[in-house]
Amino acid sequence: MAKKKKFCVVGDMIVDHYRVLEATRISPEAPVLIFGLKAEYRVPGGAGNVANNLMGLAQGGDEVVLCTIVGRDWDETVGEGFLPCRKVLVENPRRRTTVKERLVTNRQQVARIDLQETGPQDRDLVAKLCGRALEEVRTSDAVVLSDYNHGVMSHELTEAIISEARKRGVPVVVDSKAPDTLWKYRGSTIALPTKQEIMRFEGITKAELSMEDGELARTVLDKMGLEAVGMTMGKDGIFLAVRNGEATRYPALAEDPENDVVDVTGAGDTVTATVALGMAHSLSFAETIRLANVAAGTVVLKSGVVAASRQEVERIARSMGIFWPKED
Repeated sequence: MAKKKKFCVVGDMIVDHYRVLEATRISPEAPVLIFGLKAEYRVPGGAGNVANNLMGLAQGGDEVVLCTIVGRDWDETVGEGFLPCRKVLVENPRRRTTVKERLVTNRQQVARIDLQETGPQDRDLVAKLCGRALEEVRTSDAVVLSDYNHGVMSHELTEAIISEARKRGVPVVVDSKAPDTLWKYRGSTIALPTKQEIMRFEGITKAELSMEDGELARTVLDKMGLEAVGMTMGKDGIFLAVRNGEATRYPALAEDPENDVVDVTGAGDTVTATVALGMAHSLSFAETIRLANVAAGTVVLKSGVVAASRQEVERIARSMGIFWPKED
């Protein structure tokens, strides 16, 4: 029987709340439109979106577990059945759950309201999460550290998880927006920063930011002591730098180049999830990045934060001659 894979995602949980609006008339109070509410829905964001994408990409029987800290209002904010993977949740009684509320109309975002606190989480809560997350890491095939700089991912937590994963030969995939990323995630397997995120990293000099893309990606790789860096560049694809190898740009891929990008929200989480999938199946970094470009190309053609579909990604990848991991 094929060995099933286990994916452990640790990071900042976000709830993306969408309100779909329809313009009805001009307000008599001011020269502004009045909108009616057509629909509203909530989807997982942040580390939750990575976990959701892994659920969409994983094979039957694979396990995805999300380890995170949520607010005191978690149950009333999302309700039962939200993100149906296994969850290791630590509740912070002094904070609310992070919610990003998006107002959209005609598939376009009108405004976003962030209901969140971004300071460090209480140390005792992070320590509790760390202990429970380490138990999951020990039996995982790939670990994802998803840092939206909302306070969950302390240096102590990341150091403990990376150390445990390295000891057991488990690949660690990092997607971090935190300014202290270069120090906090040293020794991971692969990091997936955007070029804009690298510009905000502490320890990156102005001279380094003026480098060619391949040199910049390799600089991040060296400073973090990684095996690879996949610098994501939106429509320009991903620049992959591999230790003791060449730096190569892999162009963004989609099934139909005539299709227009609808919404890039959450595409980075799709890339992160696909890279974790590839690492768990021992794909090369190049094979993994090509596959990640395909997965990202499917979600940007849809409105809102959506998870990649295994069937869709596999079909497109195979049609383009891109390797798809088989069951072991």
